[in-house]
Amino acid sequence: MFCGKCGKQLEDDEVVCPWCGEATGVEVGEKRYSQQPENGGYGRNTKERSYVNREPVKPMALLGISVGLAAMMIYFSGLISNTILVVAAGYVLLKEEDRWLRAVAAKAILIVCIFGAIAAGITMVENGISGFNYLIMMVDAGPLDRMAVQDLCSFLNYACLIVRDLVLLIAGIQAFHCNNFRVGFIDRMINRNIQK
Repeated sequence: MFCGKCGKQLEDDEVVCPWCGEATGVEVGEKRYSQQPENGGYGRNTKERSYVNREPVKPMALLGISVGLAAMMIYFSGLISNTILVVAAGYVLLKEEDRWLRAVAAKAILIVCIFGAIAAGITMVENGISGFNYLIMMVDAGPLDRMAVQDLCSFLNYACLIVRDLVLLIAGIQAFHCNNFRVGFIDRMINRNIQK
C-alpha cells in the first residue's frame, strides 16, 4: 500500500508512515492488502490495467515541483553556495508544509554547519600551532616545521570539504527519489525539533 500523504510505498501492516508520520488507517495487528482487480490487471479494460500499473502520486511542494526534486535542489545548493542553501532552506522552513521536505532543509543546513565547524576547528589548530611556533621562535628554542603543519591542516580542510560535498551529493540524489538519507544523530536532532 502507499501513504495517502507522501505517496511512499509502505508495508501492508504499517500503522504510521515512517517517512511523513501520517496515520495509514491500519489498526495494530491488522494487515491491509493492496487491492487489485480479480483478473490481475490484465483484462481488456485499460482502466483496470492502469490501476495496477499506476505510479504512486508524488507529493508536490508549493513551488509546483515534487518534494523530491525540491529536496535534491536544496542539497545541491549546498554544493554551490552556502548563501543559496540558506535562502532555499529558509524558504522551505518558512513556507512549505511537507514535514519531510522541511526535515531535508534542516538536515542540509546542519550538514554544512557541522562540516564548517570541523573546518573551523582545523583552522584553529593550525593557528594555534603557528602561534606556538612564533612563541618558540621568540624564545629561540628552534621552530617547529611550520610548512608541514600548514600543509597538514590545508589537506585536512580540503578533505573535510570533499566529504561534505560527497554527503550533499549523495543526499541530493537520494532525496530526488524521495528516499531518506539517514544520518543518525542529525535525524534524531531534527525529529526532536521539527513540528509535524
